[in-house]
Amino acid sequence: MKQDRFLIAILAAVGIMVIAALLVFFLRNDSQAYGTEDTPQGVVRNYIIAIYHEDFERAYKALQDASDKPSYQDFQQSFLSRRLDPSDVSVRITGEKISDDNAVVKLNLTHGGTRLFDGSWSEPGNAILVLQNGDWKLVEMPYPYWDWQWDQKP
Repeated sequence: MKQDRFLIAILAAVGIMVIAALLVFFLRNDSQAYGTEDTPQGVVRNYIIAIYHEDFERAYKALQDASDKPSYQDFQQSFLSRRLDPSDVSVRITGEKISDDNAVVKLNLTHGGTRLFDGSWSEPGNAILVLQNGDWKLVEMPYPYWDWQWDQKP
């Protein structure tokens, strides 16, 4: 009789933990929602979210208007062809430094670890932005969010 109560208590505790985990999963804040773009961090965050959502028009608008800016078709094709594939990379913004019309957003990129027994590794990175016509625009992002060919001057 005591063993039955002990087993029931264990099963009840496991059930409560499963329900709690499901509640946390479904009720958590949506960290994939777009935010404001009035800071360099906001622009970087929204650019990354747009890439994950395949909202290439929104991501393309975050790029600096310059002579070496890729065409929209080249930009989009870089991701659709998987030449740039951020699907197994997660990004954490770790800081920001603004100096007049320039900004550097510090990032930590974690690669891999999406499958069982996969190893993952992290590396620091920087997003570089400039203030252009009152808006922060991306000049450079770390791979795989930026194609190095875009930096080639004609």
